[in-house]
Amino acid sequence: MASTRCSIIVTLALGITEAVILVETKASRNICGPAIWSCILAFCIWRFILACIVLPRELRTRRLNQEADNIYIKKYYIITYSISISLWIWATVCYYDTDIECQNLYNNKYTNLWKMITMEVILGYISMAILALVVWMICCKCI
Repeated sequence: MASTRCSIIVTLALGITEAVILVETKASRNICGPAIWSCILAFCIWRFILACIVLPRELRTRRLNQEADNIYIKKYYIITYSISISLWIWATVCYYDTDIECQNLYNNKYTNLWKMITMEVILGYISMAILALVVWMICCKCI
């Protein structure tokens, strides 16, 4: 239960950070295409949805009835991971598809926006590694 509370706090903190960066870098919306700014906006919205709706509901259902809600929790994990993976793929494409001139522009003028897209890509790699480990453990019947 403490890990879920921690997840809510971290998710909300990332969402707030992304919102602040989006406000600061509003002028970059149409520079080098809108992809990076729009991608961070999508992550920001998703983080607030997770922090305000999904994770508290999961916490509440865990407290009420463990057995009956296991299916419910598994469905939410599948849905949230599917959306998160989709956003991560988008961020990865934006990150690796940005040419050198745009990277230099983002690094010099919109540093926080570039750092945020880089962080999203790194967090995505970490999440995929954890997901692969969990799937492997389930397949090997370790858990």
